[in-house]
Amino acid sequence: MPRPTTAAADVTRTYSAHEDDFAALITAVDAAQQALAARVRLGLDYRQPHLDAHLALAGVLHEAGVLRVGAEEAVARAFPRAFFLHGCSRHGLQVHDGRLAASAEGGTIAKPDGHPSCA
Repeated sequence: MPRPTTAAADVTRTYSAHEDDFAALITAVDAAQQALAARVRLGLDYRQPHLDAHLALAGVLHEAGVLRVGAEEAVARAFPRAFFLHGCSRHGLQVHDGRLAASAEGGTIAKPDGHPSCA
């Protein structure tokens, strides 16, 4: 699938002045972010929060009616990338630092296939 050329939104910096569907979407994204951050532990493969975040975001978008397909299919078809171009780095879970990809054995850990924004 071609890489999106535009971003759909960055709801991490967005708010709603009304209690409406958009406010519910923001609340759901925030809850997903907090749940993902709570699972981060020392020794966790740096790729896992990124992959989990795409799945969580796809689930939120499906529940909100933005995506018609389920979360797993949406991730497989790279749909969340239009909404989540930057991966986890702007959510406090990763930094743009290549050293995160260093393995304990001295090599590097490859980015997950289809996820070029993973730090």
